[in-house]
Amino acid sequence: MLVGTLIGVGFWLLHTIIVYAIGDHDKSFFDELILHVSVDHLVLRLIVLFGLIVFSMHEAVRIHKNAQVTQELERSEKKLRTSFEKTGEAIIETSADGIIVSANPAAARYLGYEPGLLAGKPISDMYFDHEQRDKVLRKLSENGSIDNIEITLKHKTGKQVKGLGSIVMTRNDSDGSLGTMGFFTDITEKKYIAKKVDQLTLAMEQTSDGIAIIDHDRTITYANKAFTIMHGYDPSELLGMQLKSLFFESHMDQYKADRKRLFEGGSVIDEVIHRRKDGLPVPILWSINAIKNDDGQTIGVVAVAKDITEHKQMEEMLKKQAHDLGKRLKELDCLFSITAPVEWEMSLDDRLQWVVEHIPPAWQYPEIACARITIDGDQFVSDGFRESDWVISGEVVSFDGEVQGRVEVFYLQERPQADQGPFVEEERKLIESIADVVSRLIEHKNMEKQVKEYSLNLETMVDERTKELQDAQDKLVRSEKLAAIGRLSSGIAHDLRGPLSVINNIAYYLKIKLSDSDEKIKQYLDMLEKEVSISKNIIDDLLDFVRVRKPELSETTVETMLAQALYRTNISPNIEVASNLPNDLPVLSVDADQLVRVFINIIDNAVTAMPNGGNLDISSAQR
Repeated sequence: MLVGTLIGVGFWLLHTIIVYAIGDHDKSFFDELILHVSVDHLVLRLIVLFGLIVFSMHEAVRIHKNAQVTQELERSEKKLRTSFEKTGEAIIETSADGIIVSANPAAARYLGYEPGLLAGKPISDMYFDHEQRDKVLRKLSENGSIDNIEITLKHKTGKQVKGLGSIVMTRNDSDGSLGTMGFFTDITEKKYIAKKVDQLTLAMEQTSDGIAIIDHDRTITYANKAFTIMHGYDPSELLGMQLKSLFFESHMDQYKADRKRLFEGGSVIDEVIHRRKDGLPVPILWSINAIKNDDGQTIGVVAVAKDITEHKQMEEMLKKQAHDLGKRLKELDCLFSITAPVEWEMSLDDRLQWVVEHIPPAWQYPEIACARITIDGDQFVSDGFRESDWVISGEVVSFDGEVQGRVEVFYLQERPQADQGPFVEEERKLIESIADVVSRLIEHKNMEKQVKEYSLNLETMVDERTKELQDAQDKLVRSEKLAAIGRLSSGIAHDLRGPLSVINNIAYYLKIKLSDSDEKIKQYLDMLEKEVSISKNIIDDLLDFVRVRKPELSETTVETMLAQALYRTNISPNIEVASNLPNDLPVLSVDADQLVRVFINIIDNAVTAMPNGGNLDISSAQR
């Protein structure tokens, strides 16, 4: 069988060769030759024929299989080409000399070119950093491939684009030359986002305000450094902790109310008391806002917390200072009331009764205070007076040192211990000042009595002496009044300036520290500054009114004093000031402060007389 097949194959091959060599017109000759040679060998002919049939079938099967393989290859190539064109990953193929052979559309978009325009360009022109290009070539030469490399390429516009991918060396099947195939994913946006996230994280960690993120299950998923320090925890301890763990049981209702508002999509700005890890309370001002997904559903909250311990301490200090200031103002009001000029025409008894009625309101606990003035056995008491064990007093002493009586203030109920029983040091100074006022009142009334006695005895000299007596009396009244008020006011004014300055500085500091706080707090601070300014003006007015001092002489010039006066005077912009002083004015020996005040008053009067503006001319003349 095998021999017949081989013979048949041989004859078929011979037939094919001869036919190919002599052409179709001699094919019958060859067929006859085979037939004549084989006429006596029928069996052999059959075998040859069978071999030809088998060979033909084998060839047909081979050709069919080759066609199937070709079709499969074409389909695979089509799929590969489609993947090459449609993939979002940039693919760049280069030749051995570094020229781009092919690049898919993703690569063209990645580098800013139209599809198809990258082919033919040197791959070296696509690198932003030539040092990085040389490093890539060295690694490829050493290893044949590079995986997970982060590379910076140059966009058509010249900007940087970041890519992450792999590069492999390839061999051309036709000539065996080496090339490269690179696969890159554009990570420019990812790098930008990652940088922004890093910056945001760094900012959140470095801010002085505590920041925490709480998920929908009320679990703390993030807390910055300030938040952990504020609550006394390590960062790892706070993560995973329930938010309610930071609240005291007594504040749980507030926590539930805030939680309900938050997870209904609202926001909360509130003062709360949190519990530190050590169990101590910490006052917190926090602002909480909902975090929502793309569907508008609340998936968590972000809380910004500020430790307001220092603020609360300042607030308490302000309250105390304001309370103390209120007491000092009550004391001043008391002094003004008992020295009011309108009441100087009263009799001594009426005046003393007037004074005693105005004493209790100036004390720390006016609702339980009562007063008594005793002068030479005569008593003057306030409404509801009765004695008690809680008393503070001051002696009424005459000019010659004789004790004439006593001023006393009683509390009808027990109060907390202070500097002198329930009374504070300022109240001791106040009652001594009141006793001094009473002493001046008595002296004044005695002088009035003496004046009247002298006037009765000197009726014959009335015409001549009336004016002098009246002047003396007026001067005496003013002198005594100013002396009394001066002694009373100087001490109190000195004591008040300190607290007023402290309050004013604290208010100024709080306005800076609390610039983003509640508007109501700013209003309170503005109101406090205004009241402090008013109090200072009252003190200054009082001291200016009563202060009579000996001139303090020093050498100065008119120009210097006028310059100080102009600087301290509020002159409207629509008033033009012109100084026409000669340069040879003499140096004067005067009390500069008093003369500057005189100049201020003169300039202020001139400015007041020109409400619509004008010219203020300053000149000098010698007489």
